[in-house]
Amino acid sequence: MPSPHRVVLLAGLLLGAAASAQAISLNFVGSSPQVTTLARGPAGCNDQVRVAWTTTGLNASNACTSLQLWVTNSQSCGTQPGTASSDGGTDLIIGTFSLATQASGLANTFRVADMPGVVAAGGCSAIADIQNAVCSSVDFRAAGIGSTCGTLSAANLIVRYDTAPPASPTMFLLPQDSRIVVRLGNNDDNNVVNYLVQYAVEPPGGDLPSWTTLPQIPATVTSQSIDGLINGTTYVVQAFSLDEVGNQSAPSPQQTAVPQATNGFWAEYKAAGGHDTGGCSSSGAAVPSVISALGVLVALLWRRR
Repeated sequence: MPSPHRVVLLAGLLLGAAASAQAISLNFVGSSPQVTTLARGPAGCNDQVRVAWTTTGLNASNACTSLQLWVTNSQSCGTQPGTASSDGGTDLIIGTFSLATQASGLANTFRVADMPGVVAAGGCSAIADIQNAVCSSVDFRAAGIGSTCGTLSAANLIVRYDTAPPASPTMFLLPQDSRIVVRLGNNDDNNVVNYLVQYAVEPPGGDLPSWTTLPQIPATVTSQSIDGLINGTTYVVQAFSLDEVGNQSAPSPQQTAVPQATNGFWAEYKAAGGHDTGGCSSSGAAVPSVISALGVLVALLWRRR
C-alpha cells in the first residue's frame, strides 16, 4: 500500500499532467505549407482569410465558457476581445464555439480590409505595415469540477497587411562586350525579395526612355547581365526593389554605360606596338615566327635547369 506522501505526490503529478494537457491550436485554412504569418499587399486587401481551430483536453466537464476567436489590432492578445481597444481599433470577433458539442472547427471568414488595424489606419489606401494577431481564449477548470476557472489562450497567428515600399536598391554598372553587368544591393532592407531591372537606349535630350524590363531577379542574386546590346551605344539603366507582397520601391538613380568591343589578344598585341613579319602576306610568315619564339623560350628554360 503506498504511503500518504506518495499518494499526495501522485495526485499532484496527475493534476499537473491534466492541467498541462489543455491546449488550443490555430492554423490558416488553405496555407501550404502551414505558416504562422499570412502577408498581403494592396492587391490582396479584399482577400478572405479563414482560421481552423483545434482544442486538446477541453470539454463540457472543464470548460467554464465558450471558446472565442477574434482579430486584434496588435501583435499580442489579451484574455478576451475588446470593444474599444487602446491600440486604436475595435477587435473583430470571428467565432464563438461551445466545447460541449465540438473540439475543433472553422472560424468565420474575414476580409483583410475588415481587420481592425487596417480600418483604424484608414483602409486599404493607407501606407502602412500592419500586423494583427488572431487570438483565442476559453475559461476552464484546470483542477477539475469545483475548482476556480482560469483562462487559456493562444495567439500563434499574424495577418500582415503591408503597403509600405522597400528601400531602393544600390546599383553599379560594368560595361563589357555587347552587354552590361548590373550589380545590385538591397541597402540592408531585409524585406527585399526580388529586384526589377530596366534598360533603354539613352534618348535625345528631354525625351523619356523606352524601357525594356528584365524578368524579376531574386534578391539572393546580386549580379545580372543585360545581353545583346550594341557596342558603342549609350544605355541608361535603373532598378527597383520588390518585397514579399509585391510592393515596389522608388527607382534607383539612373546610370549610363557604353558596351565596348573586346579586340582579343592578337589585336591588343599589335595595338601595343607588336608586329608580325612578312609584310602584307604575313599570315603564313607569322606561324614560323611564333614557332621560333617558342623555341627560344624552351631553350632558355632548359639552360636554367
